[in-house]
Amino acid sequence: MRNLKNGLIIVFLALVLVFTAIMVFPVDTFIAKQASHMKGYEIKTDFESTDFGVYYDRLGENEKLAYAIIYAEIRDFPETILVPDLTDAELESVFRALSYDNPEFFFLGNKCSFTSIGSFNYFMPQYIMDRESYLEKLEQVEKKATEILSGIKSDATDYEKELYLHDYITRNCDYASGGSQMIYTIYGLLVDGKANCEGYSRAMQYLLGKVGIENYLVTGMALNAQGEKEGHMWNIVEIDGEQFNLDATWDDYSIAGTLMSVDNAPSHSYFNNTSEEMSATHDIDDDTMWEQCTSDENDYFENEGLRFDECNSAMESAVRRAIADSLMMGDCSLEVAFSNEEAYKQAGEYFIEENRLYTILRAVNEVVPSAYRVDSTKVQYSNDDEKLVLRLFFIK
Repeated sequence: MRNLKNGLIIVFLALVLVFTAIMVFPVDTFIAKQASHMKGYEIKTDFESTDFGVYYDRLGENEKLAYAIIYAEIRDFPETILVPDLTDAELESVFRALSYDNPEFFFLGNKCSFTSIGSFNYFMPQYIMDRESYLEKLEQVEKKATEILSGIKSDATDYEKELYLHDYITRNCDYASGGSQMIYTIYGLLVDGKANCEGYSRAMQYLLGKVGIENYLVTGMALNAQGEKEGHMWNIVEIDGEQFNLDATWDDYSIAGTLMSVDNAPSHSYFNNTSEEMSATHDIDDDTMWEQCTSDENDYFENEGLRFDECNSAMESAVRRAIADSLMMGDCSLEVAFSNEEAYKQAGEYFIEENRLYTILRAVNEVVPSAYRVDSTKVQYSNDDEKLVLRLFFIK
């Protein structure tokens, strides 16, 4: 009788230990991890790691494990992936993190689902292409990226790398708002040369990552060409330890401007902006994602000597040199910015109303080869009163 009682006590204690173990080490988490290991996948479990990306870092531990398992298996295009139990909100966070951290996952659709069978929980991805098609497209993307990156000088600074990639994207892509699903992807921009804001941002993210520049995607609302707010995506980029807003879509002048011009030179009005500057036209979904973008260092106009405090002879000399440089590069436009509204207004009057720009162009034509000369009697211009930027367009 005593042996029976002792046996029951032992069984009870064993059950308590099992119950405690389940509470401390959830069975679904253990099973999901082991199932992936058994398939031969290596699952990272260092939740302090930044290897995956900014959105991964913002997840909870259970979500991070689900992310890590999906990340390890997803390239093999499985129908289901065994993961820890997730709430609907957690599933959404994991899927968004996977998408936003990994621009190369352009085979994924914009939806996923989650199902449970007994104690087992499955992530069910949606694919917009098969694995063979994806591998072919990925090879094309990587080949194009290698070609683009070969144009960066070996001693280029991070700022110079960023500027080169920004200018390449804005010169070589046409904005598209409909059609193929590829416009949302790096493939659409790099291979097809057509993308929407998501494609621009993901391509910028992908190429910056290739040259070791930390950056991430952000979403929000921005004004479209009709002055209406619509969903938008752009990048936060880290240069010299400081974060900046970078919107390559809005710097593609062919879709942001009101002039028709053959010039394909990019704008730089949204290159390395502070969040205060961006907030005039952009609303971000999560303020914490851009709260560190406070530095006015690495501003394009400052770095290139094209932001002026006064409208004077020194400004005219700088503009004349800059126009000559632009024409020699094959561009037919120049942007100049001003630090105050008074100088901005004076410059508009000086260049356009007083016809001083035509005198400058005649002087420029005397120093550049004939193939680069422009009509010194015809000029188009646009002005951005918010940014205090004047853009001059020259006619061949």
